[in-house]
Amino acid sequence: SCERAVRRFRTTADIMIQQKHPEYEQVEHEIKDVENKLSTIYISIGNYRQDVDKITTYYKLVDEIENWHQESSQLLIQIGTEIMHCQTENDAKILLDKVSIAIDQGKEYEREKMKYISTLAVDVFVESLYLL
Repeated sequence: SCERAVRRFRTTADIMIQQKHPEYEQVEHEIKDVENKLSTIYISIGNYRQDVDKITTYYKLVDEIENWHQESSQLLIQIGTEIMHCQTENDAKILLDKVSIAIDQGKEYEREKMKYISTLAVDVFVESLYLL
């Protein structure tokens, strides 16, 4: 693996430095260069993982919102069916209360999810535009 190769290089280089090999200064420079490159790779991998996590979360939330909209459509169809069965003013009031509760819960749910989706979209997609 890459890490193993770097460790072997480092061990060999340390021995050369301790023994004051004629090119030990160049070896020290090479060690620092390799360590800087390795550090950059680790940072890039960490950033990549964060981006993958954000993108995954974004698409899961989009799916969630789409499912929620489908469920909302089904609820409207169900309410339409229940309207036909309302026979008293009390039946209508119960149905109206049910609709009001569903609307209130839905607004809050959608607002929260859309806010989070928007934040993720900016984080993921706007940043990637700058890389182009």
